[in-house]
Amino acid sequence: MVERVVAARATGLSLSAAIERVKRSTPLQNWSPFATLRRRQPELEPRLISKRALIALSHAIEDEMLARAERALIFGCFQRVRFYRQEQARWLELTDAAPAAAVFADFDAAAAPLSAPAEIPIAPGDPLSREWALVCYGERHAVCMSGREPASSRADGLTAERRFETVWTVETDLVREVARGCAQAAAELVPEVGERAAASLLLRPISTPREQAALATAIINRTLSYIS
Repeated sequence: MVERVVAARATGLSLSAAIERVKRSTPLQNWSPFATLRRRQPELEPRLISKRALIALSHAIEDEMLARAERALIFGCFQRVRFYRQEQARWLELTDAAPAAAVFADFDAAAAPLSAPAEIPIAPGDPLSREWALVCYGERHAVCMSGREPASSRADGLTAERRFETVWTVETDLVREVARGCAQAAAELVPEVGERAAASLLLRPISTPREQAALATAIINRTLSYIS
């Protein structure tokens, strides 16, 4: 809580206002892209996959969006800061033209670096501490993927032994809901994320079901290529 007060002060709030904000809000305590997807679309069946396969799926989504060169809200959950740093170069390119972007990991404090995604800290007990997620919401495409690491797998364990219960969707309204939740959670510590995301979240994508199906096919094809 002290770290969150310091982060809120860094945004310009007075000490009393920062303390009051932290007392009133627990933005990440119950927030989970995985739980949101399962609750809103119960027919999504989680698949237990290796970390290697999860990274292949993540890279497939990222590369497909880079190839489309479209502006989109981008959010990612990395569990540990070191996992994000390994992917940071890709994410700087991915989020270069994003209206708003944020990453969640066990950062020491919130930060809003120039020309990079906002960095949002998560605590060990937060649901996000067990999730690897990627959310992309744009005018012509929308996709969300979330993998939850079960109790039998550990974030600090060997990569070859780690497993994730994974779901993903290109259903636009559902992706928008997850993107809105990410923006709201990030905005509690870095308010400009919410401000920058607001206009995009008001708009429905103009993509057709056929275009979304084509997006899903392209992602699957890329994933198969990466793991073959």
